[in-house]
Amino acid sequence: MTPPPSSRDIEATQGGQPSQRVADGSPTHAHTSYKSPRFGQRSPTFRSVPDSAVSDGEKAVKLAAGAGLNLDDWQADFLVDALGRTSDGGWAATEVGLIVPRQNGKGAILEARMLAGLFLFGEQLQIYTSHEVKSSQEIFRRLVGLIEATPELVDQVEAIRWANGQEAIELKSGARVRFIARSRKSGRGFSADAVYFDEAFELSSDIVAAAVPTLSAVDRPQIWYVSSAPHAHSEVLRQVQSRGREGSDPSLAFAEWCASDSVESDDPAAVATSNPALGIRLSLEFTDKERGVLDDESFRRERLGISPDFEAISGVIDLATWAELADPTSQPVGPIFLAIDVSPDRGDAAVAIAGKRRDDFYHIELVESRKGVGWVAGRVADLMASHDDLAAVVVDGRGPGAALIPDLFAAGVSEDLLSIVGPGDMAAACGMFYDHVAESRLRYPAHPDLDEALRAASQRPLGDAWAWSRRRSKSTIAPLVAVTIALWASVSAGDPEPVPDIWFA
Repeated sequence: MTPPPSSRDIEATQGGQPSQRVADGSPTHAHTSYKSPRFGQRSPTFRSVPDSAVSDGEKAVKLAAGAGLNLDDWQADFLVDALGRTSDGGWAATEVGLIVPRQNGKGAILEARMLAGLFLFGEQLQIYTSHEVKSSQEIFRRLVGLIEATPELVDQVEAIRWANGQEAIELKSGARVRFIARSRKSGRGFSADAVYFDEAFELSSDIVAAAVPTLSAVDRPQIWYVSSAPHAHSEVLRQVQSRGREGSDPSLAFAEWCASDSVESDDPAAVATSNPALGIRLSLEFTDKERGVLDDESFRRERLGISPDFEAISGVIDLATWAELADPTSQPVGPIFLAIDVSPDRGDAAVAIAGKRRDDFYHIELVESRKGVGWVAGRVADLMASHDDLAAVVVDGRGPGAALIPDLFAAGVSEDLLSIVGPGDMAAACGMFYDHVAESRLRYPAHPDLDEALRAASQRPLGDAWAWSRRRSKSTIAPLVAVTIALWASVSAGDPEPVPDIWFA
């Protein structure tokens, strides 16, 4: 294992090609040229490392190995970056940020760091927090297991405290690490040498404000933010991410593994770029299964590490233009395309239809919008019975409505009748809806729920295009998504057979 150079002028390559660089020389979104990736990318997509005279990272890696914790090369690299020392012996990085998708092994890095704090650095108090008690308990048990399996370490232990919510390891030297629940009062009254915020995507600024003063009374403090990709509400983590990506903070050691937001979700090279543990504790077969379970936005965030611009764009459609398109007499004349959609919390669902009009405009209509999802399959069955010209039942295959597909089959929807919106189709559908509104090429019977969904709707980036964001919108947008994909199916089907004029003599 060769640790990375600590210089801020590192030259990095990805997939055999030179990577793009940010100001500090760290790699940024260079698309890896894997054709059939077997292993994840060792170097992070973004890296920022403070100048240092020496690093204690190798010592921490060796100590962990002696306790039976053998780190991956990428994990060891990061510890070398994070544990650099200045010429006066202090930490070069007073803050450490690590963002990597789930199940890659970020917990092992924390375990190695806490072991080093106890047995190498003489830190009198380390505090670990997570947003879930079970996460704190799990890493506590793993750390205890490493110590108890190593005689030379267990001999130095004074006490291990197992009381729920008060878990702690204390050495005869007085060094200790505590595992506490995350709250506004967490850590108050303590003077900690190191604080670890695990799952920092759920970290709020008031909790940080409560914990950071614990570091002010020690000579060489260090604060860690460790997480998978941030969510829209992850204010603290997004600030750390921004500083780390810019390389503008000389006291922040930062690494982030993520794919470019322009990649296709099904690209295996994107999985390799964003998951350094691919081929070690993750496989493409496993990530393929995740792809089938998670909606597209969740998969891109949780497995590809993609955190888009969270300044959600609302007010996408001009409401005055939209209002002008309302037509209570609008009717389709050709095949009908029926679509369903469901809110992420499954609290609301909507059924809509679309079809071509006689004047070559398109008709869209919100048929029904109600609470819950149990009514949807029955309503679809009723509409099938009353519309002989029903051409398709349309469902977003990556959205929450996909869970209703078995119910639709049970209600009489055949496989030939079911139309699935794929990963690339949603962006096309949203762009198509936007264009048809802007160019006044559709009409609709007014419905208050559809108007409300349009006012609440926000966008999310999807490659170079965009799609409606169910999670970031101000309220449910199931009615809007349903009419959007119904319109997409109707337009994509092409022109219907002409309806002949009937003359009476």
